[in-house]
Amino acid sequence: MISKKLLSQKVSLVIVITLFILTGKFGVIAAQSQDLTDKNTEKKTVTFNPPTVEDNGAPAGIREGAGSHGLCKIAEREKDISPLIALMPEVTIKTSTKNKIYVWGETNYAHPTFWFYAAYPVNSKVEFILQDEAENEVYQTTFSLDKNLGIISLTLPTDKVTLETGKSYHWYLYIMCNAENLPDDFVEGWIKRVELNSGFNNQLKLAQPLEQISIYAENGLWYDTLTHLDRLRQTEPENKAVSTIWTDLLQQVGLEEISQEPVVRRYNLAN
Repeated sequence: MISKKLLSQKVSLVIVITLFILTGKFGVIAAQSQDLTDKNTEKKTVTFNPPTVEDNGAPAGIREGAGSHGLCKIAEREKDISPLIALMPEVTIKTSTKNKIYVWGETNYAHPTFWFYAAYPVNSKVEFILQDEAENEVYQTTFSLDKNLGIISLTLPTDKVTLETGKSYHWYLYIMCNAENLPDDFVEGWIKRVELNSGFNNQLKLAQPLEQISIYAENGLWYDTLTHLDRLRQTEPENKAVSTIWTDLLQQVGLEEISQEPVVRRYNLAN
């Protein structure tokens, strides 16, 4: 017969061993969980290298509008910033007489996405115009805002216009919020479609999504960098590292004032 004292000691020993095992397992699980959290919030950087731009004598562009007037103002805006800003880098070119600042970006896509910050009342009309280098209009559309404060994107329709490789295009965005439909403000800039070599494409195929974004940025493809980063933000909304990269990228090109603004609408242009 096992004495009660001996039985009690054995039971206590089993409990201690069980707790030790469980504690060890939970410790491993907690460490793994913390490791995943650390990886998810680990600080990563994406560096944008602007492309080389030659002065072709064309208008350099306007990244920030002059500001809204009268009824176009949104009273609840707390920040004193322009209500219309193109999410674009400014590339400085030194000429014989002065420095010229181009609002310029490159893309690999035939139907790229354009990005803007807009703080205008709902139902304000927007006109987007795309011209070739000879100032011939290749695309035009109008639509109404259905969000009144934040970052918006415009994606070119696949059945209306196709950017040709090696060519530059001049774009304009006008905001109209008056009964006469006269432009209240506008911004303008440039986009050039470039061809990727086989080595670049192979890099992209082997890279993870965040690495792909870094490759686009390092090679000066602004439109593609921003668009792919936005897609990653949508698929990984809780990934703080991705959100931080978005903010840092805008700050790198001097857009600190809107780097924390939310993306409120993504328009797929249809006409």
